[in-house]
Amino acid sequence: MADHFLAGGYRRFAFYGDLAGIWVTRRREGFIGQVEAAGYRVQVTPLRGVAKDARALAQWLQQQEFPLAVMVVHDYAATAIVEACRAIGRRVPEDVAVVGVNNDDRVCEVISPPLSSVPLNLYRIGYEAAALLDQIIRKQEPAAWSILVPPGELIVRGSSGGIASADPQVRAAVQLIRDGLAEGITTKQVVARTGLTRQTLNHRFTQALGRSVAAELRRVRIERARQLLSGSDVPMPEVARQAGFSSARQLSETFHHEAGLTPTAYRQRIRPRGQPG
Repeated sequence: MADHFLAGGYRRFAFYGDLAGIWVTRRREGFIGQVEAAGYRVQVTPLRGVAKDARALAQWLQQQEFPLAVMVVHDYAATAIVEACRAIGRRVPEDVAVVGVNNDDRVCEVISPPLSSVPLNLYRIGYEAAALLDQIIRKQEPAAWSILVPPGELIVRGSSGGIASADPQVRAAVQLIRDGLAEGITTKQVVARTGLTRQTLNHRFTQALGRSVAAELRRVRIERARQLLSGSDVPMPEVARQAGFSSARQLSETFHHEAGLTPTAYRQRIRPRGQPG
């Protein structure tokens, strides 16, 4: 999740959790660890249960610096952040980017803008729990009684789909990349549609995001491929097409270079055999 915010150019971060529990602590510490590893700090709200107190949440938000990227411990609380932003006149995602956890469609797709969220890997959790139960029934000593299951890939929606840049040309170019991904948009086409020279646009991208236009296109392609591999049974040629690669071979080579394993190996690691898409 932190990588998503960092890739969007955000440099101010906050964590909001309206509940207590070990799962809240782990989500908070995981987010803080990633942000601090990148050289930044996370503002953790001291508020608890304020999803029901819109005024308190709005007051806390007003004290922050913008643009701000907020990780929220679950989707319902994330909707409270979005509503608080609206109450104080802050735009989502232009001023405040928001990401929740659970990827509950009944929540994420109803609010405006739609909520980005990290899905729980429920099938993998069930798979591991069943395997552990089988060991217990067979009176075998489990290799571990506590099993950490990685979440699914972040589902990016409108609440965090922007970038933290005031440069309209950069914002427009990033939108071109996202909109044209499945059509195989190229760096050359992105540059041509902005009306700038490649050198100028690359300079603006470097200033805003710390990478070139080509690097951003490659990053978005890999991000889309991860989502398709972790959340569906779409065959590799179709993954390649939807993620903007010219072929399954190009997908495999690029993905392996960026992620350190092949698309097939990545899918098998994230989703146990037989898990429905």
